[in-house]
Amino acid sequence: MKKEALTLVQIDDLSVLTQRASLLPKLSEEFTAIMKEDDVSLADLLQGLEREQLWRERHAGVILMFVFLRDLERDFGR
Repeated sequence: MKKEALTLVQIDDLSVLTQRASLLPKLSEEFTAIMKEDDVSLADLLQGLEREQLWRERHAGVILMFVFLRDLERDFGR
């Protein structure tokens, strides 16, 4: 069974109900194909996310300083 989303648009007294196919199945197939092509597993992706989170936690102070300096330069110029 193919599931589709319904969208209800109301303008004053006019109501229109339309069907809209979900993009999720198509995107999922494309993502899976890319993973297979690059020989990347779900475990690889999760491990990469874990490494990125650890990096962000270790370097949070540096990142905040760069954001602070960027905002200062944007707001006050050099």
